[in-house]
Parts: sequence; structure tokens; C-alpha cells
Amino acid sequence: MSEAKQKYKTVHIYASMSESYEIKRTRKKVGTEKAFKLKGFLNPTKIEIDKPIYEFVEEAIPTGASSETEINSDQLTIDVENTCNELAEQGYRVINITPILRGAHRHRLVGTSKRGGGYGFGYSVTSGMMITAELI
Repeated sequence: MSEAKQKYKTVHIYASMSESYEIKRTRKKVGTEKAFKLKGFLNPTKIEIDKPIYEFVEEAIPTGASSETEINSDQLTIDVENTCNELAEQGYRVINITPILRGAHRHRLVGTSKRGGGYGFGYSVTSGMMITAELI
């Protein structure tokens, strides 16, 4: 005898964090230009040289650590789509998709214990998604 399916089903999908990147500014050679240089002291002659042209470029370098504030939204999108398709194959209709948020904060004290101050801030990060489906 087959087991009866639940009328409603809820699935929680966890969001993975993106890879953390560090912005590094480097100087890169992008080409050359023709220039003239004087050679010799008593009888100077002009010689043509190739003078390098440099440009400052900002590159995002992976740090190898996970970000504390950025989720991997591409992977979360794929996970939500796959879960919705699996629920449909099982005979369910998705009736609600709710983001699950978590709070985070940072603070820093500046100065001495007698006189000083500080600052703090808070923000929210998507922790995952909750999908609710109904048996059709």
C-alpha cells in the first residue's frame, strides 16, 4: 500500500556565500610609442626608441575565503529552479517562495576607555529560500 502524500510541503534551500575578492591596482604595459633620445655627449645624435606605455588596471583577485556579505546568487537561482521542478514532478504546485534573511553587524570602538567613541552598522544577508508547495 502506498503512503499518502502530504497536502503541503515546505523545502528550505540554503544560500552559499560567494568567493571573496580583493581589488588590486597594478600597472600594466599596454603598448609602445616612438620617441627620440639624444645619444653621446660631444657629438649628440638622435636615435629612435620604443617608449613603453603603461596603464593602471584594477583587478579582482580571489582571496580563497568566502564573502561575509555576498551570496552566490547564480547558484541559489539554479537550486530554486531545480527544487521547483522536482516539486512539480512529485505533483506539487509552488504557492510561495520566501527569502530567509539573517542579520549581521560590525562595530568598532575608538579612543581610550575614559574618552572615546565608536561606530557600528548592521545589514541583512539572504540566508536561503523557503519554498511552500501544495499537492494538486
